Amino acid sequence: MAPPRLSRVEAIVLKDREVGEADRLVCLFTRERGKIWARAAGARRPGSRLGGHVQPLTHTHVLLAGGQSGDVVSQAEVIHPFPALRGDLERLAQALACVEVLDGLTAEGQPNPRAFHLLLRTLEALEAGEGRLPLLWYQVQVLASLGLQPQLFRCAECGTPLTPQPHRYSLRGGGVLCPACAPKDNASFPLSLEALKVLRWLARHDYSRARSLRLGDVGDEVERLLRATLRWHLEREVRAEVFRQEVALRR
Repeated sequence: MAPPRLSRVEAIVLKDREVGEADRLVCLFTRERGKIWARAAGARRPGSRLGGHVQPLTHTHVLLAGGQSGDVVSQAEVIHPFPALRGDLERLAQALACVEVLDGLTAEGQPNPRAFHLLLRTLEALEAGEGRLPLLWYQVQVLASLGLQPQLFRCAECGTPLTPQPHRYSLRGGGVLCPACAPKDNASFPLSLEALKVLRWLARHDYSRARSLRLGDVGDEVERLLRATLRWHLEREVRAEVFRQEVALRR
């Protein structure tokens, strides 16, 4: 029998589930291979060397042994555990929303280094307590990284460049509609010029520049639009977003 194939990956743990008496199946989003599942044998045992290194929302290096039955975590070493995310319900909910979106919109075994970087950068910003801007930036950027970015610069229906005025947004059409095309989509909804400017800013810039944006009241409109867009693509609500709203109401 051939020895198991070993590979080292850099990963963010998206989620896990219990299997057997002491093992965990961990869903990893890796820089090298995209989303994969791997078995962490004995990770639930007290004192396990793997347990603390493969928790959800952990940035880690993982040595995988691949065989006929799938990948097995041979070794793991935490790069960043993001402890502040676990100590604050608001930040935890935001982080869980990020990983839920990435998990829901990606298939296994499709490398996407850009999506990996976006998630890592967003978790770092959430860890630093930078409010809701990192989550909104991430949602705009990750849709683009997966080929799902809404059309924000031309009419999604006719392709005409958008002029600086209020428009309407179409989930079915995949973006902003010009005044001439808007009446054709009864399900479209209003989009203010200020919200359109924010969305464009988030789409155009990496986080080091996007973080200078001050959302103000328009942030609520942008948040609602992105939540609706994600619901359209996932065909369900982002459960962590519902949890985040509940947390906010209790504060």
